[in-house]
Amino acid sequence: ADVAELFPGEYAGSLSLGFNGPAGSSYNVTFTKADLTVGAADLAEVARLEEESSVYDGNVKTINVINVQSDLVTVVITKDGKAVESVVDAGTYTVKVTSDSENYFGEATLTYTVEKAQLDVSFTGSKVYDGVKVDLASLVDKKYGEVSFTITKDGESVDEIKGAGNYSITVTAGENSNYTGSVEGIVYTITKANVNAPTRNDLTVTAFWNGFAITDKNGVHPVLITLTEGDWDGATDSITGLMPETEYTVYVKFAGDDNYVESGVFSMTVTTDKKVAAVLDPDDITYTVYYNRIVVTVDGDDSYAYSKDGGKTWQDSNTLSGLKANTEYSVSVKIKESASSGESNVVTKKIATGGDPAAFNDALNSFGDTVTAADLDKYE
Repeated sequence: ADVAELFPGEYAGSLSLGFNGPAGSSYNVTFTKADLTVGAADLAEVARLEEESSVYDGNVKTINVINVQSDLVTVVITKDGKAVESVVDAGTYTVKVTSDSENYFGEATLTYTVEKAQLDVSFTGSKVYDGVKVDLASLVDKKYGEVSFTITKDGESVDEIKGAGNYSITVTAGENSNYTGSVEGIVYTITKANVNAPTRNDLTVTAFWNGFAITDKNGVHPVLITLTEGDWDGATDSITGLMPETEYTVYVKFAGDDNYVESGVFSMTVTTDKKVAAVLDPDDITYTVYYNRIVVTVDGDDSYAYSKDGGKTWQDSNTLSGLKANTEYSVSVKIKESASSGESNVVTKKIATGGDPAAFNDALNSFGDTVTAADLDKYE
């Protein structure tokens, strides 16, 4: 074949030289025969990449090796030590060029880099509060790969988007992502949910003797109650200061909170309980006996009533006076009704008064020098 120009790596071996002069040339050309030798090219010296880098865009990159005859070389591309069929993801790729042709020797090791793209994620979101945590990862296009989120609400850092409010989100590209950097100021909004007016089946009513409390059976919504329709000033979920065993009409609604708007109003009747009776323990009672009176002492702070006729008549004083000497009486004690409890059980005990005053003189003589005021008091 005729060759007009030679390049390194082409036609290695022996070539013959000739001259094709123009027709009717007036020159005589004389050639002296000689051998021309073209040596094989060193791939490490001649092989180069047409482009050595690019920015990630999700497309397959074309790797062109130049300064070599493409049909005479083999190109193998690896990333992180593993062969790859295409160059797409960000990272550093090793391009190894070899040849079995006599026109080349050695090998070339070249580097191609796909730079990470600037993160440009964008999304908006909103919903009505439903108690379900927002899955932010599902809102980000999968092409961005691994990302992380920083969330703030009302200027405070939070771990999740769940309750009603406005959230500001910063999305940051992950270390193994094809992207780099962060996108700030993405907003997600959860608006408060409406709630229906409660029914009796939605509520737990706890009645006591002087009032009652009403709560949400499901424990979701705070409850407000009032006895005066339309007057919610100072309302809570309980009312006290009422009469025992009395029916009241009460107005109920679910209060608005961080996640729900205030509900409508529901009315219902509630009856207070009777007072719980106090309990009087007989072991707490002591009796001091005199010939004409009995003094009853109870170990306690309640208000008590006392009787010397077995409960037929009652008095506030614990001294049962006007009694006959040497006479048995049915002494009764009870706790009186109070603001917090009903009247207690009645404790009755047979108690006999002391000796006859006629024995005073004899008794006084028998005391001798040891007589005391208490001894005398028994006989008055």
